[in-house]
Amino acid sequence: MKLSRLTNGAMDFNSNYQALIHRPRVSFMISEYVWKYIYEKYLLKLRLMSEEKYNYHIFLSFNKYNPDIHKFMFNSAYNHEKCFFWPEPKFRTVNVTDKWLTISLTAECIDENIIPALYASLVYDMFCSLLIILYKKVKKEELDNLKAGLDYEYINSFPFPAPFEEQKYLTDDGVISMTHDSGKERITKLLNVKEEYLKHWGG
Repeated sequence: MKLSRLTNGAMDFNSNYQALIHRPRVSFMISEYVWKYIYEKYLLKLRLMSEEKYNYHIFLSFNKYNPDIHKFMFNSAYNHEKCFFWPEPKFRTVNVTDKWLTISLTAECIDENIIPALYASLVYDMFCSLLIILYKKVKKEELDNLKAGLDYEYINSFPFPAPFEEQKYLTDDGVISMTHDSGKERITKLLNVKEEYLKHWGG
């Protein structure tokens, strides 16, 4: 299983920059741990998502909730107040053997201050919101009970805020665009992701 993280901004001209500055600053390895926990403790027994035939790639998309924008949300069993899950209903097959899918989370708590424990809990629910619609064998009650076994001592052992290199978002090796409107003209410039992050947060 390959996991990748994405962030989205507030849908203004500078949303890419805002998403970079306000993204969850937790270690990518927490996402990997949560998936491994679910797979080994639950999916393996049901013989689901075996990688003998396909290479699975799940994209985790994190979005800050904005009530002015997010008016119509996917009706997930895991939704609660100002926290909405939107898994794609099925994998897309890419290059015959690769299967890709995105799970989106839109929540008020998605920002630079979210702590590892809350992040892990939400990522767990992201995976569960997907699994219960993909497979009839998967039961929400069983996954909810299994969640109690997450090792929060291990989760909280990761540094927070995590160093830039340990965050591993999909765009971290690239550039983002930022637009400035002077009133007379709109100027767009490209910014190096790592340089802008470190300029703001240090490290």
